[in-house]
Amino acid sequence: MCSASLDAAIKTGNMLADQNAQLAAENAGLKVFGDKLYSMYKGLETSGGGFHDEQSIPYQQAALDAAMSAFEEIETPATDAFLAEVRAQGVEMFADDLLCPDLDSTIREFAEQLRKGVQS
Repeated sequence: MCSASLDAAIKTGNMLADQNAQLAAENAGLKVFGDKLYSMYKGLETSGGGFHDEQSIPYQQAALDAAMSAFEEIETPATDAFLAEVRAQGVEMFADDLLCPDLDSTIREFAEQLRKGVQS
């Protein structure tokens, strides 16, 4: 293997390791949210009143509102980029097997738009 090929392979390996670390961090953040949501749920059970009496409804609504606010704050840029790349590769695979050359450039432009959509 020549030096340039080895350097390229190392660079690719490092890039994939970084991407993996970003995905793992996002996954850990999602797990923390799940744990937080479960704690909120358990808090409703122990706040008195149970799930079916009218006094507990405002507490349940407040907990639901807090959970939805927390959920909306979650950002997953590495996951979004990874999924966009997978989708784009799928579109390109479709273009590779398509027997209609007139559509090839349009399909490949769409694949590129999928990739760029994450960046905007």
